[in-house]
Amino acid sequence: MDFSLKNGRMDLAMFLIGLPNHNPNDIHYAEPVTDIHPSNLSLDLLQQLIAHPRLNCTFESVMARAILKRDMDIINMLELNENGEFATDYRCALGAAAMIGDVDTAEMILNNHPNLCMPPEDVDFDYRRIEDDNLVQEFDLTYLYNRRERHRVDVWTRVDPAVGRLIARHITLGNIDHFDCMMLYNVMGAACRPQTKMTEDVVKELIIGCCWTQSFSLTKGHCSSMRYLNVFIEVMSNLSNSLSM
Repeated sequence: MDFSLKNGRMDLAMFLIGLPNHNPNDIHYAEPVTDIHPSNLSLDLLQQLIAHPRLNCTFESVMARAILKRDMDIINMLELNENGEFATDYRCALGAAAMIGDVDTAEMILNNHPNLCMPPEDVDFDYRRIEDDNLVQEFDLTYLYNRRERHRVDVWTRVDPAVGRLIARHITLGNIDHFDCMMLYNVMGAACRPQTKMTEDVVKELIIGCCWTQSFSLTKGHCSSMRYLNVFIEVMSNLSNSLSM
């Protein structure tokens, strides 16, 4: 069922939904529904799935899909979560809002779920694809690690500057507890990528946020280039000067 809905096979999904349930009290008939293909996503479909007795509608990836479609009815329903049955992946949701520059939805996520949404994630990325790679099957763990790290940098290249500044503000206010040195390293790496949305100004604001809220240090090894080591030194110098005045 989940595979059919995720891949847009509505004919197969509707067939499976229509099969009779011979034992409605058997918990093994509660099949999970985590994702729905964007072309089929609608409030009516969600309500139909929720009402079905043999489906466990956790909808992990659905908010991210709704954000990309700018469907506020679905976003609001999932966020309200009246019966507590939804298990939204807020990292993917923030990643979707950051990608399209949806500041209002990003603000909602950061306000309501500050420690469930960092770092942002790409809803279409599947780590299992990396793990199924032939090189990984040959136990090349270095390759697996490097692929994952490149992906973590790639996600930040798609963050709209307005959402990046919003994230920095929440870090500065102390709302986000676990924005760490490695995440900042990934941000710096993203700023060095071609055709990136990550700007130097956003990098500076994130550095400032981290420095205000935690004991924080970077070394040359943490920085993606000497350019960003110099940016870090400049920001720290400015902070020191402002505090001494």
